Formats: sequence, structure tokens, C-alpha cells
Amino acid sequence: MSDYIPEDVVNKILFKLPIKSLMRCRVVCHSWNNLIKSSTFINSHLCSISQLHSENEAHDLLLLQGYADENGPVIYSLHWDDPELSECTDFITPTYTIVPDLIGTCNGLVCLSTCSSLSAGRIILWNPSIRKYVFSSIPLSCFDGEENFAFGYNSNNNDYKVLLLTDRQAEDDQTVHAGMVWSFASGDWKSFSHETLEPIDVYSPFEEGLASVNKVLHWLQYELTEDYDDKYIVSIVSFDLVTDSFKLQEAWVNKTLSSIRITRYEETLAVFEFRSYENEEFVDMWVMKEYGENCWTKLVTLRHGLSIDPFGFKNSREIVVGVEDEEGRLELKSMNMDSKQVKQFGRSGYNASSIARVLTSHFSLISFASQGLLTMGKCYPTVSEEYKKAIDKAKRKLRGLIAEKNCAPLMLRLAWHSAGTYDVKTKTGGPFGTMKQPAELAHGANNGLDIAVRLLEPIKEQFPILSYADFYQLAGVVAVEVTGGPDVPFHPGREDKPEPPPEGRLPDAGKGSDHLREVFGKTMGLSDQDIVALSGGHTLGRAHKERSGFEGPWTPNPLIFDNSYFTVLLSGEKEGLLQLPTDKALLSDPVFRPLVEKYAADEDAFFADYALAHQRLSELGFAEA
Repeated sequence: MSDYIPEDVVNKILFKLPIKSLMRCRVVCHSWNNLIKSSTFINSHLCSISQLHSENEAHDLLLLQGYADENGPVIYSLHWDDPELSECTDFITPTYTIVPDLIGTCNGLVCLSTCSSLSAGRIILWNPSIRKYVFSSIPLSCFDGEENFAFGYNSNNNDYKVLLLTDRQAEDDQTVHAGMVWSFASGDWKSFSHETLEPIDVYSPFEEGLASVNKVLHWLQYELTEDYDDKYIVSIVSFDLVTDSFKLQEAWVNKTLSSIRITRYEETLAVFEFRSYENEEFVDMWVMKEYGENCWTKLVTLRHGLSIDPFGFKNSREIVVGVEDEEGRLELKSMNMDSKQVKQFGRSGYNASSIARVLTSHFSLISFASQGLLTMGKCYPTVSEEYKKAIDKAKRKLRGLIAEKNCAPLMLRLAWHSAGTYDVKTKTGGPFGTMKQPAELAHGANNGLDIAVRLLEPIKEQFPILSYADFYQLAGVVAVEVTGGPDVPFHPGREDKPEPPPEGRLPDAGKGSDHLREVFGKTMGLSDQDIVALSGGHTLGRAHKERSGFEGPWTPNPLIFDNSYFTVLLSGEKEGLLQLPTDKALLSDPVFRPLVEKYAADEDAFFADYALAHQRLSELGFAEA
């Protein structure tokens, strides 16, 4: 019998496995590991478990907030909605003094924020199913008001987004609306103009609920009527996660403040309307007949002697509500809309402030690397459509030039040397187009780069709208791409600077690991991992004695970008191949060597870390939040 299992059969089996089993399957073989980590598989697996969740009577999840002990860190934990409220997993936040606030959940991911001070502003994206999380800095240095966040998913391009609404002090001391949206796929923060946000109320906008339907976030906005008689016009505000655009639609008139709360019901919107009659409290539940049409149908009316706080819908016929008892403790109840029977939902006795959110959710494999979460703490400038088109056209021209001239190593060296002069302390130097100036080209470490500048100039002249800063870094990105390397994220918007940096900031190939950390770490602000990953870029090109004092290529094929730099380095010195003192330092250093071994054994790991390191290098001093 053959030991071969057809690939399509393997895929079908893996699609049906739970997350923990899949994580174990990654170690079976290299091909399975690559398959399970791929974005295509992750998205297909997400669809598969979503379908199973909808078909089966799967348990819902409760997300609870508590403390490990009296002085311990904050803990968020997921519990199954079963009689024992058994725990799925916990998450001890890395911020012991700042309690993270829940922004939202989607596809098994939990989004949290820490914003007690401007210096501590972070977004935390947590995947409980693989017990991993990532951080991103929030660019709030120009904001003065309360920050309001929303979390959503654009399935068109598999992108998760965080919307931020607040206010800030303008130059004339007037308070103006401010807002940004962050795309996790690109790492970009995009700002909205004051005019765009003018009709949007940014003061506690999500207080009356938030609903994500059809790739659009929805919330309510109250505005006093002209009579100022405590009656309000209630509008639905929507934010399109595909187009990043706002819309305001009037929905109800003559309502009291905070009398309506919005939520999601199946694939459309629903609202809870609170009203009182003869000392009794009622909650009417309305659902939009067809999404996008302002036509509502009443589902049910709840009546209860005590305070009712609806959380949302467990399924199409069950509502989850919080019922406050006489002692102020919140009990979660599930009510069937047909029979009106109420039963316990999860465990009772939690104080209202301890229950963060009721989730109707399921675990997913969502991989942070697959979502492009590579750049943290950046706030990229917005460039015009004309500029973006020029970038795309210039990239095509660069591909042709580099392929024709076999000059990928030279272009990569140009990009590296342009960016590698950055000083994190003085905020000088860096990838800002100064390499075109004769003074910088004359630096000893830049011998031969005048050839790269001359080769690029005819293409640059075709795109005068582009800065030299962007153009030189784009050439480095294309050089890696053309030779078979990873796709390095590229964000335009660098401005050319007039003054070149002083000579002597680039690394000296004749020195060791202490020197590498001094230049890359202390001066540029990069990490040990960045140092080793960037060293792998020497898989391209060769040294020339007349330029650097050294001669020869590092690898047998210096025009192919792969992990052979590391495999050759570990195999020892070979005739005709170069090993610089800085290369050998990677083997003798106890921190660097394990990374060399990792990249030699796993080219995918090298490509992922190289893309991150190259991007960081190319953005030193650029778009700092």
C-alpha cells in the first residue's frame, strides 16, 4: 500500500481539526508547517469552523475580567457557557498598572486598548486559540480628549481595523474632532480631515452600543431637537471598513436620551428601546427588516420588575440580558423570545463591573504574521492617488532595469547605506534622499554607489513627483523582490532632506559583535534579530577590493535571494567565498548564533524576519508616531 496521501485529502482532514491539534501538526513536516501557516489555509479554516459553529449547538463563550490576587495583574479569561462555566484560557496582561479596556472581538480575536496616559497608549490583539498577542502603539500625542475605539473586519481583503475617534486642541485653541483608522494588514494609521468628522459626535460615540454588519460598523448619535424639550433625534452612524468612509442616517425622532441601544441580529441590525410605563420598565426589541433599509419590525417586548441590561442575541431566538438584583450584582440570563422562559446563562453572582462582554464566538487560527502585523508605532502620511500611481509605475521600471543590468545587489546596498546613517538620539541621517548629494557619495563606505545613482537617474526623471527618499528605498525593495526574496512592505511619504549626515555612521566590516550592536542597536535602534536577519542580505552580491578592501561573494549564487548566506556560514570557510569579521562574529556571539542556525534551517523564518528588519531599516526616522 502506498504511504502517499493526496494533498487535497490532507487539506480536507486538516480543515476539520481543532486549533490545538493543528498546532501539533505543524511539527509533522516542513510542508505541513508551511500549509498551516499560510494565509489561504487560515482563511479557509476560519470559514470551515464558522460553518460548523453555525450548524452545531456549540457552546458560547464568556469573556470575564478579574485579578489573579489582590495586588496581581489583570486577567481576562474565556469561559465556556456550560453549567460549570469551565475555563478555556486566560490572558495575563503585560500592563500591571493599566487595566486594558475591551475594544471588541471578531473571528476569535480579542482587541484591547491601554490609554490611561498618552505615553502608554497601546492596542493589544489577542488570539486565545494560539495563546499569542501583539502590541501596537497608538499615536495619541496630538489628542487631548477621551479616546473611543471600535474594532472590525473587512473580509474583502482579510483586514482587521481599529477606528479611533476623539478630539484635540487646534492651533486657535478651539476643540475640533479628530479620528484615525488603523489597518492591521498594512500597519498604517490613516487620519481623517476635520471636515469629514464635523457631523460625527466623537464624545462617547459607542456608549449606546456598536454593531458590525456587512463590513460596516454602526453606532447611534443623539442630537437635541430644535425645541430643546429633552427630545432627541437619533441617527445611525456607519463607518465602512472597505472604503474608510462615514455615513449619517436619521432613524428616529422625539426619543429620550439613551433610550435606544444598537446591536447585531443575524445578518442585520437590531435595537433595544427602553421605556417606562406605570412604574414598570420595558425593553422593546426591533430588527431591521432588510439591511440598509430604515424599516423595523418588533421582535419582542421584555418586562421585568428589576433593571434589565440587554447584552445581545445568543442566537436567533434567545436574548442574553443582565438582570441586576437588589444587592447590585449582575446575573446573566438567557430568555427565549417564543416561550418567554428565562434561564441562567453561565455563572451568576458576578458584579456588573466584572463582566467585560458576552461573546457569541469561536476559536480561530488567525496568525498575526499572516495579517501583516509587522510595523508597530508608525503613523504613515497620506499621499495622493497620483503619487501612488507613480510609485506603481516606477516599481515596474525598476524591475526592468534591475533584471537587465543584474544590479540588484548594488540597489540593495544603496537603500541600506541611505537608511543606515540614522541616529536615534539626534534624529538625524536616515533614508531621506541625501545619497544623491556628492558629499555623501564621497564617504568611504559609499564607494561605488555613484554607479547606482547614475543608473537610477533616468527613471527618476520620469517621476518628478516622487521624492529621492522614497525612490531609493523602493529600489531596495524591488531588488529583493526581483531576486526571489520576500515582499518587503513599502510605505511612501518620505521627504527629501537637504543636509547629508556626517561620515562614519555605517558599520565597519572588519569589526565584531560589539561594534554591530553599537551601530545597529545603540545608534539606529534596531534589535539583535534585525542585525542577523539583515546580515542575511549578503546572500546577494559580492565585495570589491577597490571599494571595501575585501573581495568575493558570500554565496555560490550572488544573484539569488535565499538563506544560503547562513548555510554557507555554518559550513565553514570555503575557497572563493567571503566571510568578513562581522560575518564570523555572528557565529561566536551566543545570541546571534542561534538565529543563524534558525535561518539556515528554515528559509521561511528568515524571509519573515528579513522583511520586518528591512522595513524597519528603511523607515528609520520616518512616520514616527
